[in-house]
Amino acid sequence: MVEVKNEAGITKIADNVDRVAALEYSFVDDLLALGIKPAAIADDGSKENLFEAMRDKVGDYISVGHRSNPDLERIKDAEPQLIIADGQRHHEIYRDLQKIAPTILLESFEGNYKESLKIFETIGKAVSKEQLAKRYVAIFQQKINQIDEKVTIDTNLSTLAAVVTDDYIVGHDSNSFVGQFLKRLGFKAAITQADSNKYPEYKNGPYLKVTDEQLLELNPERLILMVDKKDEPALEKLRQSEVYNTINAKKNNRIHIVNRELWAKTRGLIAAEYIIDEIVNFKEG
Repeated sequence: MVEVKNEAGITKIADNVDRVAALEYSFVDDLLALGIKPAAIADDGSKENLFEAMRDKVGDYISVGHRSNPDLERIKDAEPQLIIADGQRHHEIYRDLQKIAPTILLESFEGNYKESLKIFETIGKAVSKEQLAKRYVAIFQQKINQIDEKVTIDTNLSTLAAVVTDDYIVGHDSNSFVGQFLKRLGFKAAITQADSNKYPEYKNGPYLKVTDEQLLELNPERLILMVDKKDEPALEKLRQSEVYNTINAKKNNRIHIVNRELWAKTRGLIAAEYIIDEIVNFKEG
């Protein structure tokens, strides 16, 4: 029996569980890194919502609906030995989840990069792979320490990573996974922590609503736009705007369009390695 400290307190879990329900993409990422294919995933209704490398690894599983409102009956059908749930999204249904299987609450939606390393090790302990998790983190951090040798673009320019919506862009500040990860890689943040209170929060997470006027005032030197298929009309609308064509990032050809599932939604260490690979191949000027 393993005792795991999490946001719900101390959860007792059987040794060597292999049927796990993951209610956030980052938990899927973590389990795959530890060699476990989840038995159930909250995939927002489709396997296509997982980024490509993750889709290739997960194999067959039971879809339990949306991350924000997972289907309890489908979770029960999956017969998990462990449920990994999000501290912000799922705390209200924790008791219902606990009736199905031992459940741990961990941060994903509100989590940042530093927290993700600790969470990965917590999941490693929960599935009796604690030492493997520690080794994985150590190797990953070695790669991070060597990143300066591979990145050819200028990291000293003010950089904003954001998701595109119809009415505004959603900036990921230094409290978010992507924002903090970029800072760890040496990128200068366009929105400093001190200035983040100028922008309203998006969905009560470390994400900030930035209007066209604010984007113009912010005037980032580099803009990383995280987009999925449903965001493409909003991206095209942004591309036609005067603001988009005025900011320094556009003038100097420093706008990078990347996959939203990978960059914004997954928030795990496998995803982080793919993000590094993309950054290494960024071109500019």
